[in-house]
Amino acid sequence: YPVEVRLASDVTKAVVSGSVAEPQTFRGLDIDLRLEGPNLGRLGEILQLGLPDTPPYRLSANLTHEGARWRLGSLDGRIADSDIRGNAEVDLRGERPRIAADLRSDRLDFDDLGVLVGEPPQVGRGETASKGQRRAAAREEASNRVLPEKKFDLPDLRAVDAKLRYVAKSVQARKLPLERVEVGLGLGGGVLRIDPMRFKASQGSVRAAMKLDGRASPMAAEIDLDIRQINLNVLLRQMDIDLPDLDVEQDGRGAMSGQARLRTRGNSVAAMAGSLDGRLVVIADGGRINALLVEAAGLDVGEIAALLLTGEEDTETMVPIRCMVAEVPVSKGVARLDPFLLDTTDSTVVGTGTVDLGTETLDLRLAAFPKDVSLLSANVPVRVTGSFSEVGVEVLEEEILEEGFIDLGLAENARCRAMLESAGRKLEAMDEAPA
Repeated sequence: YPVEVRLASDVTKAVVSGSVAEPQTFRGLDIDLRLEGPNLGRLGEILQLGLPDTPPYRLSANLTHEGARWRLGSLDGRIADSDIRGNAEVDLRGERPRIAADLRSDRLDFDDLGVLVGEPPQVGRGETASKGQRRAAAREEASNRVLPEKKFDLPDLRAVDAKLRYVAKSVQARKLPLERVEVGLGLGGGVLRIDPMRFKASQGSVRAAMKLDGRASPMAAEIDLDIRQINLNVLLRQMDIDLPDLDVEQDGRGAMSGQARLRTRGNSVAAMAGSLDGRLVVIADGGRINALLVEAAGLDVGEIAALLLTGEEDTETMVPIRCMVAEVPVSKGVARLDPFLLDTTDSTVVGTGTVDLGTETLDLRLAAFPKDVSLLSANVPVRVTGSFSEVGVEVLEEEILEEGFIDLGLAENARCRAMLESAGRKLEAMDEAPA
């Protein structure tokens, strides 16, 4: 039997053409589909499928049906600014429908996935969004909160089982370009596992694994993150951050590595951030930084005044970075710098304080200890406070030597090798810990 269907509303269009052997049972169904609309979520409501809200889409595919299996082949199209191709199958023979898919993109705009985690769609110049999504973005912009509070737009994880593989040649995540993104997803019995999730960025690599337990209320999550040899100079350049005072070498040194093991619960990004537990360790060595930037953290008034009076700055002010170490334990959404240390041949910068992800506030202290004893070195700390949306900086009056910073051995060179080795051991321990 031939099948020819054309459906159109004010915003959604569907064209179906093909044939079916038995219309009552859909046996032998073989049809071509063309779909276009502002939001896949609305299409899901019509088809009684749990599809998430998306920006505008345009898709074509071939749909066949045999027995308890529905196959979607030759999928091709766009969702907002991202292209998508591949094949998918739904098997209805088990206790729950089982979805299997192999998808790929030449270019994925990460903004197009933000709606899944409650983030408003990007509506700036060059971004694709529906009228409703532009109104939602305007409401979010009026809020003082930075982390999305809207609940995750995810179908019931207990409704289906799934196995998905996705590969994107390139991903534009805001200003940061990623290369060769590969994601493996498995869903069974209400537990979603994303492993691997890996990509290349800024001459380094990132690998992550995530587990979301939809059986718990609120949802429980486990996140493991492994960062290897990210070149900071390349990273800043790719993000259009012009920092001529920071020069990270290209030969493998001056790279950042780190690891995080995090656990949390919540049904939104804001709720999960506010209940986060775990630990983050970041280390780096090599590269150069402008000595005046370093000493400004400790108000080395003499050298800064000389720069302002002469208006001169040359490459002689660039000093080697000996090491950078940041250890950040997180408990109930409060991250603590414990400690932060940046050591150069000229000065040592230390930092302490907390970042409260639940209230979106921070209270940090930074201070520099110049190793060249200049007459006007004040050694006065700087305090950074406020909310994520409005940060303030103030100068503290008390002497920092009483605050325990001196325990790091700041009068001479900081113990970089010992601190890097200690952080490295913690990274290894996190690697070896059971998932």
